[in-house]
Amino acid sequence: EAGCSFCGACVDVCPTGALSEKTRKWAGIPDEYVPSTCPFCSLGCPVNIIVKDNRVIGSQPVGQPGNNHLCVKGRFSITELVNHPSRLTQPTIFMENKPLAIDWQEAISKITEKLSSCPPENFGMIISANATNEDLYIAQKFTRCVMKSHQITTSGRFHYGESFFTLMDLMKDSLPLSAIDTAYTILCLGLETRYALSVIESHLNTARNNGANILSICTDRHNLSEHADIWIQTLPEKDEEVFQKLLNLLSEEYESSDLNHREFLAKSQISQLRNVARKLMDTKNPIIIIGPKYLRLPNTSNILKLINSIAQEANAGIIILPAHNNIYGSFMMGAHPEVLPGGLTANQKQHLDEFKTHWGHSLPDYHENDGWENIQTEHKLDVLYLIGENNKTYPKSNEFIIFQHMFPPSEINAVDMLLPITAFTETDGSYLNYEGRVLASNAAVNSLESAMPSWKILCMVAEKMGAEGFNFNSVEEIQHEISMCVPGFQINNQVSKPSLTLFKDKSSKTFTAGKGKKNGKKTWRFVLTTHLSDQTYHGFPISNYVEGLQVLYPEEMLCINPDDAETMGISPGDQVLVTSPNFAKIWPAWLDIRQQPGTLSVSLDHLNAVPPTIAPAEIKKVHVQTD
Repeated sequence: EAGCSFCGACVDVCPTGALSEKTRKWAGIPDEYVPSTCPFCSLGCPVNIIVKDNRVIGSQPVGQPGNNHLCVKGRFSITELVNHPSRLTQPTIFMENKPLAIDWQEAISKITEKLSSCPPENFGMIISANATNEDLYIAQKFTRCVMKSHQITTSGRFHYGESFFTLMDLMKDSLPLSAIDTAYTILCLGLETRYALSVIESHLNTARNNGANILSICTDRHNLSEHADIWIQTLPEKDEEVFQKLLNLLSEEYESSDLNHREFLAKSQISQLRNVARKLMDTKNPIIIIGPKYLRLPNTSNILKLINSIAQEANAGIIILPAHNNIYGSFMMGAHPEVLPGGLTANQKQHLDEFKTHWGHSLPDYHENDGWENIQTEHKLDVLYLIGENNKTYPKSNEFIIFQHMFPPSEINAVDMLLPITAFTETDGSYLNYEGRVLASNAAVNSLESAMPSWKILCMVAEKMGAEGFNFNSVEEIQHEISMCVPGFQINNQVSKPSLTLFKDKSSKTFTAGKGKKNGKKTWRFVLTTHLSDQTYHGFPISNYVEGLQVLYPEEMLCINPDDAETMGISPGDQVLVTSPNFAKIWPAWLDIRQQPGTLSVSLDHLNAVPPTIAPAEIKKVHVQTD
């Protein structure tokens, strides 16, 4: 209620010790502080891992207390996640649906047997966009050199869909966060800085204290609603039209341009949009910050292109903040069918020949049917190899599923082999943050029992299959090879960012629906926005392992404006049937004044996602019988 973001700064600066962390209240004096990088979002904040007796007991921001910050995830979630009792510790194979613990030698032999008889077109690998650069690089090299296939992709590709390459194109020009501090006009688009992005909030406060104008365009009431100089609240399905009109105002004369579009902007908002255009054009080097909310819509690709045009027209810098911490790294490491390391296209023979020279392996030609769509549910594979990804999203019909992860799968009987991997606190590595900077992640404690880094497991399999070029003994050796393939790849350096204009994405379309609007012959009272949870790590909600986050991020709950709930006779916690043209679902009600009247929203684990992202809807309270 007080607007706290749970960044933990008060604990750091408390002079009496009255404030403390529950997870390490009785842990005693730490043995050491190991510098690393937080892996929970694309900011890549520096973090000190606090260690005692070879165990992670906490995490803190790097620097003097109160001068640097972490969000609630980086500050309070690491300890519980990496020490969770459900961690996988032993290779396991399932025989007649019964788990049998085996040693690594037997596990590698079994995997080799399956992969050796698997045709390239029937192999698929999906690796988490939270994986390190080294894991991603070895994974795609394994797929191309050992399995002779381009069928590798990441969870981020499924998350961003057709807008993936548009997102990559904008990320190559992202500015550092320090640019916010000295900006005079900052336009925030779909940006909620409470909790997960509270680090951004501290930069905005610095800018505001320096006299900056903070402008916000967002569908729902959010923490900037009360503090921004201008907040324009849009209808869920009308964001694209609003951005188009803003672009028109910038490219024409914002004082005289006709902007009589009352169907999606109120009269006061028309004046506000003119004001936004005026501030963007009259300020030197303004900044546009794109939050995760505008990166998960069915028309995200169109929206990003409009935002890019707005930035060019206003000569504004861009900061774009995807949820996945290493989505840009997955691209630069080549962990997608169309892309080779360094961002080179896989469909050009000269690029394939370059990597044949690098790796000493002939690479398969790239074909259109090698696309990431073929690794999805409708395509049965002989072997599906999941690294840091959950299995429930993918079909049981696949012949053999290898599940390489920190935690057990959602459906334990839907996989054939479990391989335990190390947590980020137990192995060295690196990530590329949202601006393309290479950031080091350092091992702070020893591996948990038999767990190994993903890159090491893949190298063991490759060598067992007789493949050369996988005899790496350390992360440093892998980084050296990456630097030979990816220009400028060095820890803490900016990597080369090639243009992605070679890739084309399909235009997305939205429908028009809303309170009192008609869709076909039916009148729908509400517009429902469903979105995938951004608060995930390696395919699972972080709240699965960090109890406190369940309160901050209520998933699988239908968010309703209190006035709408009262009209419909719905109270908090009531079971609500949501009917839409393509589905009917029951979710418990969550009342929130920040939810715009006439709209609904629900945050879903990607395992339970329902299409489309924006849909017309009706709701009614239902009585669910329980045993």
